[in-house]
Amino acid sequence: MRKLVVMTILLAAAAVDISAQEQEAVKPAKVSKDEVAGRIFERDSMVKKTRDTGTVTRDVTTLRSSDDKFTSGVYEAGIGYFEYPEPYGVDEFMFFLEGSVTLTSTDGTVQTINAGEAVTIPKEWTGIWDTQGYTKFYVIYRSEGDVSEPQQKDVKPAKIHKNEVGGLIFERDSMVRNTRESGTVTLNVVTLVSSDEKFTTGMYQAGKGYFDSTDPYGVDEFMFFLEGSVKLTSTDGTVQTINSGEAVTIPKEWVGIWDTEGYTKFYVIYRND
Repeated sequence: MRKLVVMTILLAAAAVDISAQEQEAVKPAKVSKDEVAGRIFERDSMVKKTRDTGTVTRDVTTLRSSDDKFTSGVYEAGIGYFEYPEPYGVDEFMFFLEGSVTLTSTDGTVQTINAGEAVTIPKEWTGIWDTQGYTKFYVIYRSEGDVSEPQQKDVKPAKIHKNEVGGLIFERDSMVRNTRESGTVTLNVVTLVSSDEKFTTGMYQAGKGYFDSTDPYGVDEFMFFLEGSVKLTSTDGTVQTINSGEAVTIPKEWVGIWDTEGYTKFYVIYRND
């Protein structure tokens, strides 16, 4: 009888341990195509605010890194005009789904970012933000350190034009081409690296690839797929396919299988060593 009780306790403990492991399984945070089109704001986690001007904003955070310095999400806002005589304060990648924004840097450079285009604003940037309204993906990196004074007077946002989104970006002189041992060719263009080199944005293209790792992913990474797709299988068996026109943020703790026939993507990487 005593052995039976002990065995029952051990089995119960094992069941609890398995259940805990399942609950602790870290999964990528996907934004599906219908959510990209606007349904993401139907999520229970959506935060709605009204500014003093009467402009309404809606915000859905999709993933926050374990150290709270890296955040991805989707944001919507109406008319807004903001002057930044002091540094912007965060490094922020944005991909505009609707609307536009005009950014005027302190040296007079004017950049308009339209729907279907992307931009990364470095935390040292100063200037004017002017918009009639927009919906965007955002990825924000809040680094440590004083930014009370810009490190450079000519700091400007790094824009990716619509024709570059369509593939012309890989004609930039800064494009890096690599060939993996499998023969797969990759093309990479870095658009901005933060001053502490922990936050990197760019566009990446790769062919067929299959990666199965028992080690954590190692970086927090946001991706928006412009072409192709990837299938992510987490250790608890959850399978997520990220298609063209969809986004995903992978936390650095994620472990699983990456399987693709090829893709082109925006990427935003946060290295928190």
